[in-house]
Amino acid sequence: MRKNLVVGIVGKSPVQDEFEKILQSRNNSTISVKKITSAEAATCDIVFLPEKQNSMFNTIMENTSRKSILIVTEAPGLTKKGACISFQREKNKLGFAVNKSTLDLRSLRVSSTLLNLSQQI
Repeated sequence: MRKNLVVGIVGKSPVQDEFEKILQSRNNSTISVKKITSAEAATCDIVFLPEKQNSMFNTIMENTSRKSILIVTEAPGLTKKGACISFQREKNKLGFAVNKSTLDLRSLRVSSTLLNLSQQI
């Protein structure tokens, strides 16, 4: 049996409301989204760190070290510091960077299609 996927969002973010709307519209019960503290990051499969919560980055990295948890941020420079994926603006377009080394260290696999669409760090 496949386990439920838990997406933790650090602090208050409009991203949580959007995730919940999408999941409700698709009637998806295998994914849950919840607001978390940095201490709860290790209980999630994916951790989303909004830019306003960047001060929590080091704590989240320590709490999830060597665990297969995908860390996604809104700050482009954080992939160089160990985030798995970071969103970034390029010429008024939203893009993202992927740190393949971090994904490998966390035993996470990513599709070649996603890698081809990203800036790799």
